[in-house]
Amino acid sequence: VATIDPAAALPAAAADASGASVSVSEPVWLEVIDGNGTVVFMRTIQPGEVVNFDQRLPLRLKLGNASAAKVMFRGEAVDLVPLTRGSVARVVLK
Repeated sequence: VATIDPAAALPAAAADASGASVSVSEPVWLEVIDGNGTVVFMRTIQPGEVVNFDQRLPLRLKLGNASAAKVMFRGEAVDLVPLTRGSVARVVLK
C-alpha cells in the first residue's frame, strides 16, 4: 500500500503556505508573524470578521481575548485552550 503526502502533490509554494483562518465572536487582538519573521497582520478583529492567511510557514499567532477566537488550520480547528495563558493564546502553525 502506497501512502501519499498531500503536500507532495502541491507546488512547492503551496506546500509551504499556511491555509489558516481566524474568526471571532467578540473583539480579539491578533498578531501574525510569517515564516520569514515578518509581521503580516496586527490589529483587532471584530465579531463576524474572518481573516485568512496563506503566508509561508511557520506562522506565529498571538491572540488577545483568545476564548472568543476560532483558529482553523488546513481545515482543522486548533484547540486554543492548552495554548492560552490568562486571556492570551500563542500559537505556532507549521
